[in-house]
Amino acid sequence: MFSIFIVFALFVLNGCAATVGSDGTQIMSELNNRIIETVLENDESGGTVEASDVTIDQTFYGSFSKPEVKEVFVVCRILNTPHTGGLGRRAIIILAVDSMDIVAYNEIPADEVWVDTLPMSNGQDRIIFSGKSTYQGISAQDVMYFCIQNGQWTEIPIEELEIFGENQFYFLTEDVMIVTFVNQLTGSSDITAILIWDQDEGKFAPEQSTGYPNVLSESEIIRFCGEFFNSETDIMNNMLLSSEYSTPCEINLFQLFYNGTGDEADQISEEELAMLTEIDSAAPYQDVVRITASEMDAFLQERLGIGLEDTQKVGLEDFYYLQEYDSYYVIAGDTNYQHCMVFSGFWVSDDRLILEYIKESEEKQWHVTLQKVKDGYLFVSNVKID
Repeated sequence: MFSIFIVFALFVLNGCAATVGSDGTQIMSELNNRIIETVLENDESGGTVEASDVTIDQTFYGSFSKPEVKEVFVVCRILNTPHTGGLGRRAIIILAVDSMDIVAYNEIPADEVWVDTLPMSNGQDRIIFSGKSTYQGISAQDVMYFCIQNGQWTEIPIEELEIFGENQFYFLTEDVMIVTFVNQLTGSSDITAILIWDQDEGKFAPEQSTGYPNVLSESEIIRFCGEFFNSETDIMNNMLLSSEYSTPCEINLFQLFYNGTGDEADQISEEELAMLTEIDSAAPYQDVVRITASEMDAFLQERLGIGLEDTQKVGLEDFYYLQEYDSYYVIAGDTNYQHCMVFSGFWVSDDRLILEYIKESEEKQWHVTLQKVKDGYLFVSNVKID
């Protein structure tokens, strides 16, 4: 696995610095004027953009429209005129180095942006764009490839990232893509996967693990599920099937503990039953599951690596709570248990395993991500794949 240096290098490389080659030293002044002129000519805001509003962020040299041509690729911000959707405006422009003619022009609305180029073995560089936005405290990131065909920007789907779902974040340094489940990378424990750019295939591929095969065979899936899940049926149900969460703190506690923790439950006392009956008259006639706050905390620490106070406490309000016992109760006559089928699995790094499965009640695919630790595995996320 790549050293931790790569992780912290991302902070240094936040928004790749402008790159200027030997050609660029001679033409920067002309280039700056040409970029401003191009943005003003293509302004869709009714002529409100002024020359002082155009700021060049990044400059790259390469072959973007076809192999072996000399082109300059410029990313610039357009200040003081936000996009109609409230996002910032970025103009991305490709010019021929020799003539300064415009090869392609595009604007993409986004708040936090990084753009980079990726070499292809056919001699035509690929462009990768990332835009991150935050709405009501929730961050989302769009990542897309572009190539230039007949002077037009053409988006290419990044199919290799679809396996991670919509709730991951991506950081790029050179030809290494870091996939994380947090929008601010703080250390190696945040990493979901490390991907390496493949110039021949034109896509990112999982880093080859030295300790594990990337893809599990059918027999390995059966053995793994038999050892890890079938021996712990309630964990399979609680952790895998009954809740969707992109980070451990988002897990729905009511769904998670609907059937308890898998341990044999103690009988509730007559006093507890009387107190619960005052809250819900069905208590004497239904199944009552009790779990103490300390049992919740211990289970979360063991299975997700976080405590009860570290969660967002989603679903906690759906329990009945008795302060005298510091315990939570479910009164119900059913279960949220479902059967599922794990049909594939693959290692995305030395300690991250993704299992793909479907539930008996639907045809949608799900991905559960597990992190290997000293004493077993922690559940990282469980997301539905549209």
